[in-house]
Amino acid sequence: MSEKKFYTESQAQAIKKYLATKAEIRLRMEPIQKTRITQEAKNKGMSVNSYILDAVENQISLDQDGSNIEPRLIKNMINWLRSHSMSDSDIVDFLSYIARE
Repeated sequence: MSEKKFYTESQAQAIKKYLATKAEIRLRMEPIQKTRITQEAKNKGMSVNSYILDAVENQISLDQDGSNIEPRLIKNMINWLRSHSMSDSDIVDFLSYIARE
């Protein structure tokens, strides 16, 4: 018995081509946060992905000079960089670089 396909081979190729141009970040959060974000995105007629990207871009715009970055965000970023095998020396170099931008 053959499996029922939900998309054609050409659709699969198009999806593969599209995904090859995208990067991915996983987020972990409390279920209540997910519910809140999902509801806010729905209220604005946006996908969760678009809502999160929009929120991040807005925050980046506010923080462009670096003076408004909350310490917890810096700590989270450092922890993320460490979890991706970046050495403390490389992290310092990276932070120095982005501070100049």
